[in-house]
Amino acid sequence: FMDTKVVIIGKSDCNVSCLNDFADQTFAIVKGYKMEEDISRDHPDIRHYLVNTTTESLRAVEKGKADATIATLIEADHYIRVNNLRNLKVIGETKYENQHIMGVRKGDVLLLSIMQKAVRSLSAKDRQFIEDKWISKQKKLKKD
Repeated sequence: FMDTKVVIIGKSDCNVSCLNDFADQTFAIVKGYKMEEDISRDHPDIRHYLVNTTTESLRAVEKGKADATIATLIEADHYIRVNNLRNLKVIGETKYENQHIMGVRKGDVLLLSIMQKAVRSLSAKDRQFIEDKWISKQKKLKKD
């Protein structure tokens, strides 16, 4: 129902802002996420430090086990706030996007129909409202 940019998260003092600048550096990447495949294919010179969760990837950067990580903007903002990781920030964008989707139990035709109608009815303004509600203002791709 919504596409979200995949961003690069690093320490606050990091001056690198695009994936090409991370050649021969290490990225914390969640095992099994599509980003693992995308980074391997498009940036084979970036080393992988594989972790199990987004929180682990952020903590790896915080502790210096990795130079940066990637996540959707919504994920990054949420986990940075929830885990109080004040020395991390969004340092750049990638060309990748992640689709946020919803699912319903197989066979629940009525609920599926209701959900499809609800998602189709979302205007661009509604989608912007959702993004504004879930992404804190200071994290919206500001590189300060």
